[in-house]
Amino acid sequence: MWLDSTTDSKPVHHNPATVPQIYWDSSLSVENLPMVNYHELLDEEMLSSGKVEMAEDGGVRRPVLKCLLSNLLCYGFAFVDNTPVNLEGTMSATNIVSFPQVVD
Repeated sequence: MWLDSTTDSKPVHHNPATVPQIYWDSSLSVENLPMVNYHELLDEEMLSSGKVEMAEDGGVRRPVLKCLLSNLLCYGFAFVDNTPVNLEGTMSATNIVSFPQVVD
């Protein structure tokens, strides 16, 4: 329910128990795992933060973020394809789904 409410202006309620949990083993290969595209993920983030125009109906749907969070829920990890190979690229993708904090 939370996943739908944060990624779609019209949430669809579902039972979290229906989301499959797939464990990593030798039958899974990286080529077969779902990935999201870094640039599409950042484009959605810009749209939701109001840096660009909102969708025509006034809502912001975030299918790429929803896919990323669904992958985290299903597999326990997620891949973001085409992320720049530097700290800034990694941090920009990570900051969309987390709130990093400095611990003293």
